[in-house]
Amino acid sequence: MDILTSTNYDEIANSYVKSKTNPAKLYSEEHTFFQVLNDVRGRSVLDLACGDGYYARIIKRIGARSVTGADISEGMIALAKQKERTQQL
Repeated sequence: MDILTSTNYDEIANSYVKSKTNPAKLYSEEHTFFQVLNDVRGRSVLDLACGDGYYARIIKRIGARSVTGADISEGMIALAKQKERTQQL
């Protein structure tokens, strides 16, 4: 059994971000995610295992009052913070 630690995710953080642009992943994963997500407008949302904040940022754009992301990987959180600094939501 493999146990993933924050270090495992830190090592793949940049590759993970790039994987979000893969059309098959983008359209199947994103479509499915938003099919099961309830209306978030005006709500506070907690995104556990938020990674680089990809979905947290979309959730904020579609009307959530606030979004808090949490992740075990410092590398992923660093990418999320970097994105927020350049494109503040």
